[in-house]
Amino acid sequence: MSDIGKILLDEIEKEHRKVTFSIFRDLVLANPVANPELWQNPVPGYVGGYSRANWQLLTQDSVAQVPDGAGQSIGPILADGKSNMRPGADTYYIVNNAPYIEDLNNGWSKQAPKKFVETAIKRNTK
Repeated sequence: MSDIGKILLDEIEKEHRKVTFSIFRDLVLANPVANPELWQNPVPGYVGGYSRANWQLLTQDSVAQVPDGAGQSIGPILADGKSNMRPGADTYYIVNNAPYIEDLNNGWSKQAPKKFVETAIKRNTK
């Protein structure tokens, strides 16, 4: 491969990682977190954030986990995703194993807009 070809391939990979991480970040930030203080019948001891903590950015060599991250701040979630961004990775997967993530994306929570997943993708791929 020519020097120009290598430079071009390197720039494409950098842009791929940048766009992928931007989508991941926007999903983590947009994901609603339950606030029991707003509920009529709060569950004692409930800590929100399970679905947000379940956003994972993986490569084809990664294994999806079910993080125990309820109540976790955004920083560690983003750091975990960033740590999987490897030069040379052909494919990235953004996954969420929360059983109700589709419900949240379909407008189940008033704290996040309906279709926040699609919005994050569109915002970062224009």
